[in-house]
Amino acid sequence: MINILTNAPTWAWAVLTGLIVLGGLQTMSRRLPLPMIVVLPVLMTALSLYSVGASFTDSVAGYGAWSAGALGALTLNGLLLRSPAGVRYDAAARRYALPGSLAPLVMMLAIFATRFATIATLQVNPAAAASPAFVIVTSALLGFLAGMFVSRTYVIVSAARAVTAPA
Repeated sequence: MINILTNAPTWAWAVLTGLIVLGGLQTMSRRLPLPMIVVLPVLMTALSLYSVGASFTDSVAGYGAWSAGALGALTLNGLLLRSPAGVRYDAAARRYALPGSLAPLVMMLAIFATRFATIATLQVNPAAAASPAFVIVTSALLGFLAGMFVSRTYVIVSAARAVTAPA
């Protein structure tokens, strides 16, 4: 295990540092326009999808599991959790007031850790890329995490619709 960590490329640690800083910023309350809110979910979804395509020989099963995971997250957060709570929209300034949350940091680190562990596993055991269980579980987890980012963005945008909806 130590060998895997010490032989990881420098850029991996730079990416991790960037994610920690970006996630740390998410823990503070802030006021943002819509384009700034959409950037993080788009990047994390792209990284998640890239991880599936770059890692597995059975992309059909991988993307299918990713889609199921994303749909599960959209359903869970959209219908039950409704996270993040406490979002307000200022129509005059066209900005969203977002409460600080650890959730984005945790989800970013989970995507990074999943990608890192997948690469390490495939370096040690390349045959795992063809293992249906490994492909499905890993892809579903990546899809779930990306789906949570997308679902949280949907909840945020819903705050604007509630303010601008005709009475």
